Amino acid sequence: PLNAIIGFSDILCESNIDNENKENAKIISKSAKSLLHIINDVLDISKIENGKLEVELSEFSLFDLTEHIVELFSINANAKNIKFVYSVDPKLPHLIISDSMRIQQVISNLLSNAIKFTSEYGKIYFKIEVLTQDNENAKIKFSIKDSGIGMTAEQLKIIFNPFSQADSGISRKFGGTGLGLAICFDIVKILGSEIKVNSEIGSGSEFFFTLDFKIQKSLEDDIKRSHISFAICDLSNDEDFLKE
Repeated sequence: PLNAIIGFSDILCESNIDNENKENAKIISKSAKSLLHIINDVLDISKIENGKLEVELSEFSLFDLTEHIVELFSINANAKNIKFVYSVDPKLPHLIISDSMRIQQVISNLLSNAIKFTSEYGKIYFKIEVLTQDNENAKIKFSIKDSGIGMTAEQLKIIFNPFSQADSGISRKFGGTGLGLAICFDIVKILGSEIKVNSEIGSGSEFFFTLDFKIQKSLEDDIKRSHISFAICDLSNDEDFLKE
Protein backbone atom coordinates (compact mmCIF):
# COMPACT_ATOMS: atom_id res chain seq x y z
CA PRO A 1 0.00 0.00 0.00
CA LEU A 2 2.79 2.46 0.81
CA ASN A 3 4.40 1.93 -2.57
CA ALA A 4 1.11 2.86 -4.22
CA ILE A 5 0.77 5.96 -2.03
CA ILE A 6 4.33 7.04 -2.80
CA GLY A 7 3.99 6.29 -6.51
CA PHE A 8 0.73 8.15 -7.08
CA SER A 9 1.68 11.11 -4.88
CA ASP A 10 4.90 11.46 -6.90
CA ILE A 11 2.82 11.37 -10.09
CA LEU A 12 0.62 14.11 -8.66
CA CYS A 13 3.70 16.19 -7.87
CA GLU A 14 4.67 16.06 -11.55
CA SER A 15 1.16 16.64 -12.89
CA ASN A 16 -0.45 19.90 -13.96
CA ILE A 17 -2.09 20.88 -10.67
CA ASP A 18 -2.01 24.16 -8.78
CA ASN A 19 0.85 24.92 -6.39
CA GLU A 20 -1.18 24.37 -3.21
CA ASN A 21 -2.23 20.85 -4.20
CA LYS A 22 1.30 20.12 -5.44
CA GLU A 23 2.67 21.00 -1.99
CA ASN A 24 0.04 18.74 -0.40
CA ALA A 25 1.10 15.88 -2.69
CA LYS A 26 4.75 16.44 -1.71
CA ILE A 27 3.79 16.22 1.99
CA ILE A 28 1.98 12.92 1.34
CA SER A 29 4.99 11.52 -0.54
CA LYS A 30 7.50 12.64 2.10
CA SER A 31 5.39 11.27 4.96
CA ALA A 32 4.83 7.94 3.22
CA LYS A 33 8.57 7.57 2.57
CA SER A 34 9.30 8.34 6.23
CA LEU A 35 6.78 5.70 7.33
CA LEU A 36 8.29 3.17 4.92
CA HIS A 37 11.74 3.88 6.40
CA ILE A 38 10.41 3.32 9.94
CA ILE A 39 8.74 0.04 8.91
CA ASN A 40 11.96 -1.19 7.30
CA ASP A 41 13.92 -0.31 10.45
CA VAL A 42 11.46 -2.19 12.65
CA LEU A 43 11.66 -5.23 10.35
CA ASP A 44 15.47 -5.10 10.38
CA ILE A 45 15.71 -4.87 14.18
CA SER A 46 13.24 -7.76 14.45
CA LYS A 47 15.37 -9.88 12.11
CA ILE A 48 18.51 -9.01 14.06
CA GLU A 49 16.96 -9.87 17.43
CA ASN A 50 15.80 -13.21 16.03
CA GLY A 51 19.08 -13.99 14.31
CA LYS A 52 17.47 -13.87 10.89
CA LEU A 53 19.42 -11.01 9.31
CA GLU A 54 21.41 -12.60 6.49
CA VAL A 55 24.53 -11.32 4.77
CA GLU A 56 24.56 -11.69 0.98
CA LEU A 57 28.09 -11.69 -0.40
CA SER A 58 28.82 -10.42 -3.88
CA GLU A 59 31.58 -8.57 -5.70
CA PHE A 60 31.18 -4.82 -6.15
CA SER A 61 33.10 -1.57 -6.44
CA LEU A 62 33.32 0.13 -3.04
CA PHE A 63 34.39 3.31 -4.80
CA ASP A 64 31.28 3.37 -7.02
CA LEU A 65 29.03 2.52 -4.07
CA THR A 66 30.31 5.29 -1.80
CA GLU A 67 30.43 7.82 -4.64
CA HIS A 68 26.73 7.16 -5.27
CA ILE A 69 25.94 7.58 -1.56
CA VAL A 70 27.84 10.87 -1.42
CA GLU A 71 26.00 12.17 -4.49
CA LEU A 72 22.68 11.52 -2.76
CA PHE A 73 23.58 13.10 0.58
CA SER A 74 25.45 16.06 -0.90
CA ILE A 75 22.06 17.52 -1.82
CA ASN A 76 20.93 17.57 1.82
CA ALA A 77 24.30 18.88 2.97
CA ASN A 78 24.24 21.67 0.41
CA ALA A 79 20.72 22.65 1.47
CA LYS A 80 22.09 23.38 4.97
CA ASN A 81 25.26 25.02 3.62
CA ILE A 82 27.29 22.27 5.28
CA LYS A 83 30.85 21.74 4.10
CA PHE A 84 30.88 18.07 3.07
CA VAL A 85 34.34 16.60 2.46
CA TYR A 86 34.69 13.12 0.93
CA SER A 87 38.15 11.56 0.79
CA VAL A 88 39.06 8.18 -0.73
CA ASP A 89 42.36 6.35 -0.34
CA PRO A 90 43.96 5.90 -3.81
CA LYS A 91 44.97 2.35 -2.75
CA LEU A 92 41.30 1.31 -2.53
CA PRO A 93 40.86 -2.07 -4.30
CA HIS A 94 38.78 -1.93 -7.47
CA LEU A 95 36.50 -4.84 -6.50
CA ILE A 96 35.78 -6.34 -3.07
CA ILE A 97 33.49 -9.10 -1.81
CA SER A 98 30.92 -8.25 0.87
CA ASP A 99 27.26 -7.25 1.32
CA SER A 100 26.99 -3.98 -0.61
CA MET A 101 23.39 -3.30 0.47
CA ARG A 102 24.22 -3.55 4.19
CA ILE A 103 27.38 -1.44 3.84
CA GLN A 104 25.32 1.18 2.02
CA GLN A 105 22.72 1.04 4.80
CA VAL A 106 25.34 1.69 7.49
CA ILE A 107 27.12 4.54 5.70
CA SER A 108 23.84 6.16 4.66
CA ASN A 109 22.51 6.10 8.21
CA LEU A 110 25.69 7.58 9.66
CA LEU A 111 25.80 10.33 7.02
CA SER A 112 22.10 11.07 7.51
CA ASN A 113 22.65 11.49 11.25
CA ALA A 114 25.71 13.67 10.69
CA ILE A 115 23.74 16.02 8.46
CA LYS A 116 20.71 15.98 10.78
CA PHE A 117 22.69 16.94 13.89
CA THR A 118 25.01 19.46 12.23
CA SER A 119 23.83 23.05 12.08
CA GLU A 120 24.05 25.29 9.04
CA TYR A 121 27.56 26.13 7.86
CA GLY A 122 28.96 23.18 9.80
CA LYS A 123 31.37 20.53 8.52
CA ILE A 124 31.22 16.81 7.77
CA TYR A 125 34.18 14.65 6.79
CA PHE A 126 33.70 11.20 5.23
CA LYS A 127 36.97 9.33 4.84
CA ILE A 128 37.80 5.87 3.49
CA GLU A 129 41.30 4.63 4.29
CA VAL A 130 43.10 1.37 3.41
CA LEU A 131 44.96 0.24 6.54
CA THR A 132 46.52 -2.97 5.20
CA GLN A 133 46.33 -4.78 1.88
CA ASP A 134 47.79 -7.78 0.08
CA ASN A 135 46.82 -9.70 -3.05
CA GLU A 136 43.78 -11.30 -1.45
CA ASN A 137 42.62 -9.17 1.51
CA ALA A 138 42.21 -5.55 2.53
CA LYS A 139 41.45 -3.90 5.87
CA ILE A 140 39.54 -0.68 5.26
CA LYS A 141 38.56 2.03 7.74
CA PHE A 142 35.45 4.16 7.33
CA SER A 143 35.04 7.35 9.37
CA ILE A 144 32.35 10.03 9.42
CA LYS A 145 33.10 13.11 11.47
CA ASP A 146 30.82 16.10 12.02
CA SER A 147 30.83 19.43 13.84
CA GLY A 148 27.35 18.86 15.25
CA ILE A 149 25.82 18.93 18.73
CA GLY A 150 27.98 16.10 20.13
CA MET A 151 27.17 13.83 23.07
CA THR A 152 28.10 13.40 26.72
CA ALA A 153 29.79 10.27 28.11
CA GLU A 154 26.46 9.13 29.55
CA GLN A 155 24.68 9.57 26.23
CA LEU A 156 27.36 7.56 24.45
CA LYS A 157 26.53 4.55 26.64
CA ILE A 158 23.00 4.18 25.23
CA ILE A 159 23.05 5.38 21.63
CA PHE A 160 23.47 1.88 20.18
CA ASN A 161 20.52 0.48 22.14
CA PRO A 162 17.29 -0.06 20.14
CA PHE A 163 14.70 2.73 20.48
CA SER A 164 17.25 4.88 22.35
CA GLN A 165 18.42 8.38 21.52
CA ALA A 166 20.85 10.67 23.28
CA ASP A 167 18.04 12.30 25.26
CA SER A 168 14.27 12.69 25.15
CA GLY A 169 14.51 16.04 23.40
CA ILE A 170 16.28 14.57 20.37
CA SER A 171 13.21 12.81 18.98
CA ARG A 172 11.07 15.91 19.47
CA LYS A 173 13.54 18.27 17.78
CA PHE A 174 15.12 16.08 15.12
CA GLY A 175 12.72 13.14 14.74
CA GLY A 176 13.67 9.49 14.32
CA THR A 177 12.94 6.26 16.16
CA GLY A 178 16.31 5.53 17.74
CA LEU A 179 16.67 2.36 15.65
CA GLY A 180 19.18 3.49 13.01
CA LEU A 181 22.37 3.33 15.09
CA ALA A 182 21.30 0.06 16.73
CA ILE A 183 20.81 -1.52 13.31
CA CYS A 184 24.14 -0.15 12.04
CA PHE A 185 25.94 -1.47 15.12
CA ASP A 186 24.50 -4.96 14.63
CA ILE A 187 25.16 -5.01 10.87
CA VAL A 188 28.83 -4.09 11.39
CA LYS A 189 29.01 -6.73 14.15
CA ILE A 190 27.60 -9.37 11.77
CA LEU A 191 30.25 -8.29 9.24
CA GLY A 192 32.90 -9.01 11.88
CA SER A 193 33.69 -5.61 13.37
CA GLU A 194 32.36 -2.87 15.66
CA ILE A 195 31.30 0.75 15.27
CA LYS A 196 33.13 3.08 17.64
CA VAL A 197 32.46 6.72 18.42
CA ASN A 198 34.34 9.71 19.79
CA SER A 199 32.26 12.69 20.84
CA GLU A 200 32.10 15.69 23.12
CA ILE A 201 29.05 17.79 23.81
CA GLY A 202 29.06 20.83 21.55
CA SER A 203 32.13 19.64 19.61
CA GLY A 204 30.68 17.12 17.19
CA SER A 205 31.03 13.34 16.84
CA GLU A 206 33.12 10.85 14.89
CA PHE A 207 31.77 7.40 14.08
CA PHE A 208 34.24 4.92 12.62
CA PHE A 209 34.62 1.20 11.92
CA THR A 210 37.08 -1.12 10.18
CA LEU A 211 36.11 -4.04 7.94
CA ASP A 212 38.12 -6.87 6.39
CA PHE A 213 37.35 -7.62 2.75
CA LYS A 214 38.30 -10.27 0.25
CA ILE A 215 39.66 -8.67 -2.92
CA GLN A 216 38.27 -9.71 -6.29
CA LYS A 217 40.95 -9.50 -8.97
CA SER A 218 39.99 -7.76 -12.21
CA LEU A 219 41.59 -6.41 -15.36
CA GLU A 220 41.39 -2.89 -13.91
CA ASP A 221 43.47 -3.66 -10.84
CA ASP A 222 46.62 -2.42 -12.53
CA ILE A 223 45.06 0.89 -13.55
CA LYS A 224 46.36 3.68 -11.34
CA ARG A 225 43.55 5.73 -9.84
CA SER A 226 44.29 9.32 -8.91
CA HIS A 227 43.45 10.41 -5.40
CA ILE A 228 39.87 11.61 -5.16
CA SER A 229 38.95 14.22 -2.63
CA PHE A 230 36.31 16.86 -3.00
CA ALA A 231 34.27 19.19 -0.87
CA ILE A 232 30.93 20.93 -1.16
CA CYS A 233 31.48 24.35 0.34
CA ASP A 234 31.94 28.04 -0.28
CA LEU A 235 35.52 28.19 -1.49
CA SER A 236 35.58 31.98 -1.27
CA ASN A 237 35.28 31.75 2.51
CA ASP A 238 36.93 28.46 3.39
CA GLU A 239 39.74 28.29 5.91
CA ASP A 240 40.61 24.66 5.08
CA PHE A 241 42.68 23.66 2.06
CA LEU A 242 42.29 20.21 0.53
CA LYS A 243 45.67 19.11 -0.68
CA GLU A 244 47.01 15.61 -0.99
